[in-house]
Amino acid sequence: MIRIKMSLLLCCLLFFSFGCNQKPDKKPVKTVEEDVVEVAESEKYFSLTLEAIVKNEDIFSLFYTQYDDEKFSVDQMITTKVYPSDDMQLIKFKLPESDFPFNIRLDFGSNSAQGNIIISECDFKYFNSSFKIKGRELHNYFSFNEGIEMLQDSTTFKLKKFTDASGEKYDPYIIGNDRCVITLQQEI
Repeated sequence: MIRIKMSLLLCCLLFFSFGCNQKPDKKPVKTVEEDVVEVAESEKYFSLTLEAIVKNEDIFSLFYTQYDDEKFSVDQMITTKVYPSDDMQLIKFKLPESDFPFNIRLDFGSNSAQGNIIISECDFKYFNSSFKIKGRELHNYFSFNEGIEMLQDSTTFKLKKFTDASGEKYDPYIIGNDRCVITLQQEI
C-alpha cells in the first residue's frame, strides 16, 4: 500500500515538474485550422447589402421565398433600421443559416417623408460567392412597384405614394425578376 502511494506521489511530481514547465514569455500558437473553421462558420449565411444614401430614419425589410410559387410573407422577413445620413451607408440583411432565397423583395420603409434615396450598389453574398449589382442596373434584376420611380441619373429612386384598388398608400418595394432568380440560383 505504501509502495502504491509512493508511486502515485512520484508520478505526480514528475508530471508537474515536466508537464507544466512552459516559459511565460512564449504565447500559445494559434493553428491555421482554427482560423479556417471560424471563417467557414461566419460565411454560412446569405446576406444582401445595399450601399445607399437615406436621408430620413426608416425601417427597410427584406422578404424572401425559398421555393418557386411561394408567396412572400412575414414568416420570411428580415428588417433593419436605417439611420439618416447624407453619406453612403451599408444597409445589411442577413438570413438565418438554413435559409437561402429563391427570390427576394426589398421594401423601402413606411416613412412617407423619405423622398429620394440613392442606391449605388446591391451585393448578394453566400459562402465565398458574391454578386454585385450597380444601382443603375437594378431595373435589370428587379421589377419596381408604383411607389418607386427611377430618376434619370439611374441611381436616384423617388419613393412616393400611389393609388390602387384600396386607395392611396405608401409602400415602395422592388421584387426580383427572372434574371434575379437565375442569378440567385446559378451565380451565388
